[in-house]
Amino acid sequence: MKPLLIAPFFLAFLLAPALAGAGPRSDITVEGFEWGSGGPGRRAVFSRVTLKNSGRTDYSSVRLKARFYKRDGSARGSVRGTVKGELKAGEIKTFKNVRLGVMNSGMDSVKLNVVGARKATKSGREPPHPLRVSNVNWRAGGAGTGVGTVGSVTVENPSSVPYGSVRFLVIQKSGGRVVASTGVKTGKIARADAETVYKDINPGFIRPDTDKVEVRIDSATPVSGKRVALMSGETERETETGNPEPVPAYDIRVEKFEWGSGIAGSAGIIRNLVLKNVSAVRYSEITMVVEFLSRRGRPVISNEFRIKNPPPPGETAQYRNLSVGIINFTPDKDRVKIRVRKGKAAPR
Repeated sequence: MKPLLIAPFFLAFLLAPALAGAGPRSDITVEGFEWGSGGPGRRAVFSRVTLKNSGRTDYSSVRLKARFYKRDGSARGSVRGTVKGELKAGEIKTFKNVRLGVMNSGMDSVKLNVVGARKATKSGREPPHPLRVSNVNWRAGGAGTGVGTVGSVTVENPSSVPYGSVRFLVIQKSGGRVVASTGVKTGKIARADAETVYKDINPGFIRPDTDKVEVRIDSATPVSGKRVALMSGETERETETGNPEPVPAYDIRVEKFEWGSGIAGSAGIIRNLVLKNVSAVRYSEITMVVEFLSRRGRPVISNEFRIKNPPPPGETAQYRNLSVGIINFTPDKDRVKIRVRKGKAAPR
């Protein structure tokens, strides 16, 4: 009896069911895509990407890799990125406006494939944050000096939501072994669909035997558009409607401020203060901060005081002869600043 010969392609067909479910790279396939825009120094954007999950596992945060080629078939580099959202077992789903990394050159054709994904949680929710460290610039201070700086950390945010309160975990290693780790909080926003560079991350004391530093993102919190505008120093604000998040420092705007009088050891007086509530949030109380500046424009000392009747949503209120409490500094009236520090939203 002659031995049975099976062609390699037929053998692969027979083994395909056995390989199903081996992981996201075999479970998820790119069924189609439409190129959007890109080019040297620009992010690669796909107008749409259709993915099919042939496995039995629900996935989220599917990672894609795009490879670029010239007309003669030579490679022109590649970029990666993450598709936010869940892809359930057996589902075919189209994602729009998929943004990958920054291209280094032009191209004539592109191939797109799946390189990974996360298993979806049982609750169906996404992981705590989608941020990823894509590059770390470490500047060592020299053996035995005990100093060093993480010059910059590049964070990729593939989602459509900005994140703040980013906390890095700086891990020091020596000979492949972890010798120290330090958490470092930052105030910079990781903007949506973009890469953000955090500079001069200071982890404190650097052990003399440290030969390698790794940086991970320990935690991050989604932030609203109002908080992004506030942290970015944007001054143009529009009156809003609906059911927004209370952000007192953004919602209450100082329209006019005039310092009155006060010397060290006496009560400081604000002669005139005009506030406007540009939000749809009703506040029962707000806390203001008065800062007294030096000739170089730096805060020397500050006082806090409360306003029990802040302006209602969309309205303006004027306050005269407000006491800010006893001051320990005799200020120049032209070097006094005021801002909203916090507030309490009224019960609905």
